[in-house]
Amino acid sequence: MHDSKRATWQFAIAALPGCECVPATLPVEQPITGYKDAGVVPVVDVTPMCTSSLTQIRLKRVPSPVSGNDVEAPSTVGRSVFCAMGEWMTVVESATEYSEYSLTAATCVEPGCTGRQQIKVAQKCFIAVSSNVPRRVLDTVKVTSPVGCNATCAETPQCEACSFNAGTSVCTLLGPAFTGSFCAATQIIYEKRANTECQGRTRPVYTTKRVIPQQFVVDDNYSPGSCSDASNVVAAPASRTSPPCGVWSPGYRRIVFDAIMHNGSHVVFENYGTGALVDWDDVVGSWFFHVGDNNFFFKSGTCVRPPARPMPGCDCIPALPTEAPMAGYRDDGVAATMDLAPVCPNLVQLHVRRATFNGVESEVVNTVGRAIYCAMRTWMNIIEEGTTYLEYTVVAVTCVDRI
Repeated sequence: MHDSKRATWQFAIAALPGCECVPATLPVEQPITGYKDAGVVPVVDVTPMCTSSLTQIRLKRVPSPVSGNDVEAPSTVGRSVFCAMGEWMTVVESATEYSEYSLTAATCVEPGCTGRQQIKVAQKCFIAVSSNVPRRVLDTVKVTSPVGCNATCAETPQCEACSFNAGTSVCTLLGPAFTGSFCAATQIIYEKRANTECQGRTRPVYTTKRVIPQQFVVDDNYSPGSCSDASNVVAAPASRTSPPCGVWSPGYRRIVFDAIMHNGSHVVFENYGTGALVDWDDVVGSWFFHVGDNNFFFKSGTCVRPPARPMPGCDCIPALPTEAPMAGYRDDGVAATMDLAPVCPNLVQLHVRRATFNGVESEVVNTVGRAIYCAMRTWMNIIEEGTTYLEYTVVAVTCVDRI
C-alpha cells in the first residue's frame, strides 16, 4: 500500500525533460449551468486544488459514471491536480475515497448562476371567463386564496382551467373539455393561457436585475408550523440568490427553507446551492421556490434551523430506505449512520428528491464530512465540514463500495 494515492507507481515530482504537461497551465472554461466562476484558479499539487467549494473538471477519457457527461463539478474536499508524466491528472486523496482520472480543463466554481437565469417560470397567466363548457375534474384541493388556486393549476401540467369557491376554500382543477353534447351550468372559471394571450400581463424577460415590487416580502405573514417555533427562525431568505438561506460555517449548516404553501401546509425545502432560489412570479402572483427543473409556489416562507430533537409528530417516517447499487458498485452491508459524519465508511449512493445530478436522480459520492439528518419530517443530506456547502433532500441512502 503506497502512502500516496497518485497511481500505483512512483514518479518524480519534478517532471523529467520532455515529460512536462502540455499545455503547461491547465486550461479553464466557462462554468456549466447552475454554477459560477469562483474567481480563483486551481493550484497544482495542493489539496484542495481550489479554495472554492467545487471544481469543474473536464474529463479526457472516462465520462462521469452517473451522468455520462465529460464535465462535472464535484467537491474540492481531498481533491488535487498534478502532472503525471505529461498527463494532467486529478485525484481524490481522502481517507474514504479513491478516484483518479485524466482531464483537459479545471475551473474553480461555486453553486449559483450569473447573468440571465435559465429558470422555467410558469410562463402562464389566467383569464376569468364565464363558461358553460363541461370539463373533466382533475382534482379538488384546499387553498387559501384564488392566487393559490391559480398557482396549483400553473404547476399541474394537465390543468387547463380552475375555479375557486371562497366559501369552502376549495380549488377545482379542470382538464380538457368533454366532446359531444353536454349541458353545464354557467360559472366563472380561470383559464390557463400563454402569457402572450393576456393583454397587459406579458411577463418581462427574466433577469436577475428585474426589481421585485417593494410590497412583496417573502416572509410576510409567516408563522412556524407544528414542527418548529419562533426560536428556530433564522432569517428571511435572499431573493434570487443561491443558496437562498446563505452559506453557513461548519457546525451551523443545518438550515432549511420552511414554506407555507397555498393550501396552508408547511413544506421543507433544501438550502441547495446549485441554482436553487426564491423568486416572485408576477403573472401568477405568487412566490415560488425553484430547485432542479421545478417551481413550487408558496405564500410565505423563511429560513429555519430545524430542532435538533424533532417535536412530537415531526419525526422522519418511514426510516430512510436503501436502493440497489448502481453499476460498478456493490452494497457494502453497512447501514447509513444518521446525524453523524461520515454517513458511510466508504462511499454513499444518494437518491435525491428534488435536485438532480446533471439530470440524474442518483449518484455515488464521497462521504467526507457528509451527514444525513431529519429536518422536520424531511430527510436531508448535508456536507458539514470543509469548504463545500451542499444540502438537498433525499429519499434513499445506500452505503456502497466499488466492485
